[in-house]
Order: sequence, then structure tokens, then C-alpha cells
Amino acid sequence: MDTVIERFNPTERIKQLLVLEEWYFDKRTSQQRAQIIALAPLYQRKIAGFDLGFVPLCWYKFYDRFDKESDCRDVLVNSLMYNSGNPYQKFSYDDWFEQRNFSSFIIKESNPYDIFIMDDPEIKRKGLDALIEAGKLKQQTLEQEHDLYEN
Repeated sequence: MDTVIERFNPTERIKQLLVLEEWYFDKRTSQQRAQIIALAPLYQRKIAGFDLGFVPLCWYKFYDRFDKESDCRDVLVNSLMYNSGNPYQKFSYDDWFEQRNFSSFIIKESNPYDIFIMDDPEIKRKGLDALIEAGKLKQQTLEQEHDLYEN
């Protein structure tokens, strides 16, 4: 059996984070909210010179509402990051995620077939069409939240 040992440098290979979140309607405050469930660092996988795209390295539980397991928030709360807006203010990675200071786009929504937007046969693996569809889903979510306050 042959084994390929590949050196993995996380600062060079990890470029994005995949955020798994659940959107829900809070009846108490009458607002639509997002709860981050898990985080996955994405690294660019290459085998024999072929680029296989971004692949999740592992999944870290961000928030465990039942408090049965430990989550990564213990580490994120104690890790400070640079705040370009105010360098004298302490700003943790947990604050960054909770305040949603990251830019994002939708890659999947709940559907009967449990498929990603890029795997939809109507999109046919076209990147621009997938981004347009993600923008439509984001706009649909905003309109749904806005329509809650009418009537």
C-alpha cells in the first residue's frame, strides 16, 4: 500500500470558512434571526497538480444549545482580532461572528432533494448562475422578513 504524505500549511491553504447556520423567526421579538451552528475551514485541495476546489477540513461546533458538548466559542471568545475601525477596542472572533461582520453568499438552502445550488440540474455548474440564484434567495429572505411587518 502506497502512502502519500502531503505537508499541510494552514496559513497558505485555508482561504475561506464555511458557516452552517439556521434562520428562524423569533416570536418574542418578532424578528428573523440567524444562529450559527458550525464552522468549517475550507482548504484548496490539489492532487497530482489537479485543482479539486475547496474542501472542508473539519467541522467545529460553534454553538450547542443543549450544552451536551463543548463548542469552539470558548476559544473564539478568548482570541482577539485586529479591529481596523478602532484599534484600541478589544474585539474577539466571537464578537465578529455574532455581529455578522463577515461577507457571505448562500450555497445551499433547505429543499426536498437536499442538494447545493451548484449541484442543481437547472444551474448546470455555472458559477455566475449560482451567484444569481444565491442573490435571489437572499432577496427572498429579506422580502419575507419585510412582509412580516405589513398588514
